[in-house]
Amino acid sequence: MKIKRSNNMFEPSRRRTRRLPVIRLVLAIVVLAVLVLAWQRGGERPIAPVEKTIPADKLGQ
Repeated sequence: MKIKRSNNMFEPSRRRTRRLPVIRLVLAIVVLAVLVLAWQRGGERPIAPVEKTIPADKLGQ
């Protein structure tokens, strides 16, 4: 009775390609691109000024 060897040195081995490292790489590139885009736009900017200037004569009243 012959024993079949699945790991033969003379036969080319089948390599399974995993999609997980590719997905992680693409996800990392997308996150990096979003951060760079947000940095180039200057980050968050207020829509309107938060504090209003009050003249000095009204401060004493």
